[in-house]
Amino acid sequence: MNAMEILKQKKLVFGTSCCYTRKNAETIGSEEYIDSMIEWGAKFAWFFTYMPVGVNAVPDLIATAEQREFMYHQIRKFRKTKPYLLWISGMTAST
Repeated sequence: MNAMEILKQKKLVFGTSCCYTRKNAETIGSEEYIDSMIEWGAKFAWFFTYMPVGVNAVPDLIATAEQREFMYHQIRKFRKTKPYLLWISGMTAST
């Protein structure tokens, strides 16, 4: 948060990288969350789904098919309604 505040004060362009999981997809995909990032000064975001890798990976955090579909639709909606550039892994700018 501090880094974003400094970047915003200096009028530097920055974005965020957001990993959604089974436990946070509804929060990260919410309009309130997107509006908060815009308010913080971020100009773009990249969303990607959690993929468990390594010995300590937690498979229980993998987003459900319904959550992945929810994120897909939310990103498409926000692309049309927010002054914010959004990407989601596996989704092109034209979709």
